[in-house]
Amino acid sequence: MTTSKINSKAYFKTLQLLYFSILGAFFGFLIISFFLVHNNLISLETEPFTDYVIIVAAAFLTTFGAAFSNFYYQKKLKKAHKLPALTQKTSFYQKILIMRYVILEGVGFLTLLAYIISESYLPLACAALLFLFMTSVKPTKEKLVKDLQLNDSDASLVYKEDAIISEINT
Repeated sequence: MTTSKINSKAYFKTLQLLYFSILGAFFGFLIISFFLVHNNLISLETEPFTDYVIIVAAAFLTTFGAAFSNFYYQKKLKKAHKLPALTQKTSFYQKILIMRYVILEGVGFLTLLAYIISESYLPLACAALLFLFMTSVKPTKEKLVKDLQLNDSDASLVYKEDAIISEINT
């Protein structure tokens, strides 16, 4: 197993690529779902009670998913604070962010599926709210420094593009 060192520029480029890929896929599915339902290109015949259950489930899932992703993120950040080296903290932070994005995207896709099945605008609105929430958790250097509670010397390394701030084992 080899260890590759990653500088600040590459680290944030990778994080932002992952973030925008996940956000773009979710936004694309949101637009496609709206287009399919709005133009009656897909129509699933369901009972009114089934639609009601699906709509309530979508609202609950949206609330639970956003809250759980935040809870997971905060809980894992506490663990990251205890790591001794900057490279360990940033590697762990990357994993935390990816899991947070995956949780939000998964909930978003399920909510959009509820919209397709029920053809009600409430699940679509929930998905749009999740999308807006996802735009607020974009990875930035400032958030990393703040969330990991880095000291001044580690924080200065994060802002230097050529400074080694993370490692990956391959």
